[in-house]
Amino acid sequence: MRLRSLPPILLGVLAACAPQAGPPPHVFLITVDTLRADHLSMNGYARATSPNIDALAAEALHFEQAVAVLPKTGPSVTTHLSGLDPCAHGVTANRYQIPPQVTLVAERFAAAGYRTAAFVSNPVLAEEKGYSRGFSKYQVFAKVGGLDDMNRRALKWMEKQDWQQPTFVWLHYIDPHGPYTPKGEYRDLFQDDEIARADTRTLPTTYEPLEGWPANYVLGAIPAYQVRGDENRVAFYVASYDAEIRYMDAAVGEVLDFLRERKLFDGAGILFTADHGESQGEHDYWFEHGWYAYEDCQRIPMVVKPPGGVKPRRIPQQVSNLDTCPTLLAMAGIEPPDDAPGRSLLEPRRAEGPLFIQNTSTYPDRIFGVRLPSTKYLKNETTGIEELYDLTSDPHETRNLIAESPQAASRMRALYATFSENCAQSSPGEAVEVAPDAVTTEELRALGYTDDH
Repeated sequence: MRLRSLPPILLGVLAACAPQAGPPPHVFLITVDTLRADHLSMNGYARATSPNIDALAAEALHFEQAVAVLPKTGPSVTTHLSGLDPCAHGVTANRYQIPPQVTLVAERFAAAGYRTAAFVSNPVLAEEKGYSRGFSKYQVFAKVGGLDDMNRRALKWMEKQDWQQPTFVWLHYIDPHGPYTPKGEYRDLFQDDEIARADTRTLPTTYEPLEGWPANYVLGAIPAYQVRGDENRVAFYVASYDAEIRYMDAAVGEVLDFLRERKLFDGAGILFTADHGESQGEHDYWFEHGWYAYEDCQRIPMVVKPPGGVKPRRIPQQVSNLDTCPTLLAMAGIEPPDDAPGRSLLEPRRAEGPLFIQNTSTYPDRIFGVRLPSTKYLKNETTGIEELYDLTSDPHETRNLIAESPQAASRMRALYATFSENCAQSSPGEAVEVAPDAVTTEELRALGYTDDH
């Protein structure tokens, strides 16, 4: 279902991004956990959170309307790595294993003769769940000390390589995932700036948990895993989140500097993105993600630097994490999977089709919907409540138009019915849960994943 054509000049720009003939290029995928696109300074955020990412975007294609079709780490990363919708790969919550019949991008790189390595700092992405498939080296780090340790290990590994063999590297940074604990010089970076001083809101830090659900599933309060001491100021937590972005940005800068110093940057393909965003009070949902399918958790950064470079552009068209796998393969000249619904971001995009979106399957509400560049329809299948938003005039989804826009609602319901039927037919079968060991369980609890691994 394709709706609108891109301007001819943009089609020409993207067509010119196709990789040129020559030795296969090195390809780098950099993903960040819980990173709201609108908290990056390259997107107009008032705090200087992302100087290194901004510099990368200034040399690349910057897609301004990128969406995670399911805003939770396991499901979103599986979509990034497979190019498949959660309906097709079956990972609708962190606790589930990637089905063995789902081929991941690293397996395709390895089959094409690439050396492959991954360094990830979220224990959700465990080997036993299938995320390591196709990687000759796969290392998982905890959040505590994880970012520094991960970068040190990753750079040490990269320093030892001769870079004669084409190489695919995946780096996944868990910061700024909660609890928000920026380190060293970043800890108080934004705590006393004008933005922090202007926000006087406070929130409860104690509350009655929902009966039968994990304690961190709460509205109108700070989730238990996020609480730091007796701090109840919204400004404190937002400033800490932003400082973690700056902390992560420095680590990304170290990797980019390494590539430049080794003269690998220009010829390499680099894709920078996130798994999902983070709610910071939208719909009374604070410092968490996964329960709903609103823009605060769905909008992610998407920056693509093709091998050999490109004329930098900011591109407003809707794209998604379905496009990550085809784009990475296109950078290396590898054929994308036939069943992938996404498209390479290096190719002309003749239209922007609707996206089928959903929330995580282990929350009190089960929500599905359809997103167009300017319109979003959501249906809570648990309660029956429908929502319709004009994303152009109401980007924060504060005004539900379902009653006052019957024609638009009817069109979106029709799209939803088609997608919902296709989703049911494409299911890979019953999802397999993977129980973590005792050490990983404690790490997951510290990250707020209690009872939701």
